[in-house]
Amino acid sequence: MKETRAVKQVFLDYLANESIEVIQTAYIYAKCYCKYGVNVTEKWQTATEQAINLQRAYQDAYKDAFDDAKKNMPRWIPANNMLPEEEGWYLAMVKWPDTEDYERSLIHYDADCEKFGEFRNYYTDGGYSGEEFIEIENVLAWMPLPEPYGGNNAL
Repeated sequence: MKETRAVKQVFLDYLANESIEVIQTAYIYAKCYCKYGVNVTEKWQTATEQAINLQRAYQDAYKDAFDDAKKNMPRWIPANNMLPEEEGWYLAMVKWPDTEDYERSLIHYDADCEKFGEFRNYYTDGGYSGEEFIEIENVLAWMPLPEPYGGNNAL
C-alpha cells in the first residue's frame, strides 16, 4: 500500500504541473496499478518522462520559431538616425500639418534627394498634367514594408 500512495502522490504532483496529455498518461498507469494491482510504476514513469520531454521539445521549438520570426519582423527606425538605402514605399510615422499627433502613413522615399514625400497629381485647364513629389518634413520613424503576399511566405 505504501507504493500505491507513492504512485498517487507522484500522479498528483504531475497533475499540478503538466499538460492534459501527461495527466491522462499518468492517470491510466496509476489506475492500472491501483485497480488491478499491476506494477506499472517503471513503465508509467518512463511514459510520463517521455511525454514531458516531448512537450518540452515542442515548447522549445515553438519558442525558437517565435524568436526567429520576431527578429525578422520590421522595426521602427528613427528618421533622424538613418534613412532607407533604397528608393521605394515605406510605412512611416508622420506628423501632418493639420494634425497634432503622429500617424502611420504610407509614403515614398526618394533616394536621389534623400527625402520622404508623396506624389500628388496636378491638373491644368487641359486636364491631368502630371504628378509632383511633395516633401514630407515631419517623419519621426520609418520601417520597410513586408514582402507581398505569396504562397511561399504564407502561414
